[in-house]
Amino acid sequence: MKIGIACAAPINYNPAFYLEKSFRELGHAVWVVDQQALDQQALYHLSPDDVDLLVGVDSGGPLNIPDDFLNKACMWYIDSRRNCKPEIRTPNDDETAQRLLTAGGIVFQAQSRDKTRLDTIVPQWSDQIVYLPLASDPEVWSDRPSVRREHPCAFVGNCYDNERLGVLSTLATQELLYWPGIEGAIMQDGAAVYRTSVCGLNMPSFWGTPECYDVNMRVFEILSCGIPLITNDLPDLIDLGIDDSCCFTYLTPPEIPSRIRWLNKNREIALLMGAAGRRLIVQRHTYTHRAQTILNICKGLYIRD
Repeated sequence: MKIGIACAAPINYNPAFYLEKSFRELGHAVWVVDQQALDQQALYHLSPDDVDLLVGVDSGGPLNIPDDFLNKACMWYIDSRRNCKPEIRTPNDDETAQRLLTAGGIVFQAQSRDKTRLDTIVPQWSDQIVYLPLASDPEVWSDRPSVRREHPCAFVGNCYDNERLGVLSTLATQELLYWPGIEGAIMQDGAAVYRTSVCGLNMPSFWGTPECYDVNMRVFEILSCGIPLITNDLPDLIDLGIDDSCCFTYLTPPEIPSRIRWLNKNREIALLMGAAGRRLIVQRHTYTHRAQTILNICKGLYIRD
C-alpha cells in the first residue's frame, strides 16, 4: 500500500514521523508530504493515484486536504480543542474535520474529550470519529542502556507558559528536578535524560485550563523509558491502563515534591514501577499499535487492496 502522511508541522518528533516509521515496519511504502507550514505546494502537486491512503497528522488549520483526496483521507488531530477556535486557525480544525467527514473520511482524535466534543457537534458522523490516543516509540524512548539514577526526577520538553516555567524552576532550585532546557534534549537524547533519573515529571502546558488535562506524548515517553511517571490527575489514565503500578498523580503542583521524594526513598519500588510502565507501553501504546488501528479502520471503509 502507498501511504502519504501530510503534516502541517514537519519537526522530527511530530507523531507523523513516528507513524511513518511504523507504517514502513508494517510493510507499506510511506513518506511524509513536507508542508513546511507554508503554501502546501507539495501536497497540491500530488496526484490521487500517488497514494492509496492520505493520513493527515496534527492540526488541520493550515492542512487543507485537496478535494481529490477526500475519498481516501483521514486526519489524526492531536489537540483540536484548542485549534478549533477561529481566532487561532482559519479554517479551524472542526471545519476541516466536518469537510472530511462529509466526504466519508475518518477523523481520529488523540484526546477523548475532543472526540466527545465533536460527537456532539456532528452526531450524524459519530461512527467516523475515533479516539486514537498518542503513543511512544519504544526504540527511541528506550529503557536501555541502564545507567545510574543520578537525578531525582527529570522533565524533557518545551515550555510555552510562565506557570509551567515557574514550577520547573522551583523544583530545579530545590534540586529535585533536572531539565535540560527548551529542546535541550529530544528523542534519543531525551530518553537518555530520563534513564539517568529515578522518575519523570509531566507538568502540562496551560495549567488551570482544560488543555492541561490532555494526555500528551510525555506521558507515554516517560513510561517507555522504564521509569515511573509523575503527572497531574488525568481523566483518561485508567482507561489507558496507567495506574499506581507505574504512575503517581498530583492534583496541584505543590504536591509534586512529595511524590519525587517518596520514589527516591523507595528506589526498589521505583524500579518495579518503571518496569511495569515499560511493559504497558510495549504491549498497548506504541505507534505501531496506532498505525495498525488506522489501517484496520480505513481499510474497512475505503481502501481496496
